[in-house]
Amino acid sequence: MALQGEEKSAQPAALCDNRSERARELAAQGKKIIGYLCGFVPPELITAAGMVPYRITGVMGEPLVEALDYFEPNACNYVLNCFQQAIKGRYDFLDGIVIPHACDTVQRLYGLWKFWKPPAYAHFLNVPTTVSPASIRFFREELEMLKESLESFGGVEITDQRLKEALSLHNENRRLVAELYGMRKEHPPALTGGEMTRLLVAGAGIPADEFHSLLKEMLRSIGGNAGSVDEKKARVLLYGCVMDDAGLVDLIEAGGGSVVLDDTCIGTRSFGTAGDAGDDPMEALCRMYFADFLCPKVVRSCDEERFEYLVQMAREYRVKGVIGYFMAWCDPHKFDQPVLRNYLEKAGLPFLALEDDYTLSSSGAMQNRVQAFLEMLQQKD
Repeated sequence: MALQGEEKSAQPAALCDNRSERARELAAQGKKIIGYLCGFVPPELITAAGMVPYRITGVMGEPLVEALDYFEPNACNYVLNCFQQAIKGRYDFLDGIVIPHACDTVQRLYGLWKFWKPPAYAHFLNVPTTVSPASIRFFREELEMLKESLESFGGVEITDQRLKEALSLHNENRRLVAELYGMRKEHPPALTGGEMTRLLVAGAGIPADEFHSLLKEMLRSIGGNAGSVDEKKARVLLYGCVMDDAGLVDLIEAGGGSVVLDDTCIGTRSFGTAGDAGDDPMEALCRMYFADFLCPKVVRSCDEERFEYLVQMAREYRVKGVIGYFMAWCDPHKFDQPVLRNYLEKAGLPFLALEDDYTLSSSGAMQNRVQAFLEMLQQKD
């Protein structure tokens, strides 16, 4: 039966709020659960090994206490928060972890986690910082080593056929996510930014086939039931760091905005690129998770034109302005901020930069800035 109104988002919201519950159930049934951090890790390899990929997240707003005993004080609060969940035993259902070199703090996280909360399986995925033929070959070799280590731990050979099947399933999920994003081009959009965020965060904590069913049910529940969002709201694009909590999106939408598009770590960056397995599925993974993966950690060019894709997306979704979310100590994103602002404003897209420490502790001041920005966008219409 099609769900209507607020009910259509009830299941994703419940899964998001209790996102480890399903993984714990599967672990109790004997399934191996592999936690991974960041979008450089291909969950297809974990799925092909017969295990469940589970994206590691923090708990936004939780005071940092225990983690501060292990990290330097200038470390990223998001990474500290994720590690705090581990040392408090909240990730004890994980059989293993895969952590990439997304940044130096994430690299440090791998060493601390492996030493202080050693899982049965741990693998570090090295990621180059520039894209070139040599670095693409290097990353391919890193993926081959990850594949071999998963085979050894899971006792399953990851054949090309198994990997192609996993790629096909994950690509189908990407297609369904893209269909949901397409519904947000409508005016007003068919679902809110908060609903979309919760759906993607929930999906990153359950098996790919279950996420597939959830996406299909979400599409059925929406149907042609658009119009639930105030069409007077300013349409904005949310850009920035990892967004595994809908708090900021809710703040923006409560202040008079409609987040119709995002370019964040759990969003279009993770779901925007599908890979044709062809005769070489590992080559497809190498392209999807490195060569074509648009993360500030990987330097492709110092020219402003590298942000042209954002302008194109903004025009496609009729976006009026861009809100950037930057975490303190996140150097890759913050180094890009001045150039990004210049490029967007030259393209006629106003830009608001928000800095946070993964707590939204200054949400009052943030809300005032967001509301003033949205009112400015509305006056432009």
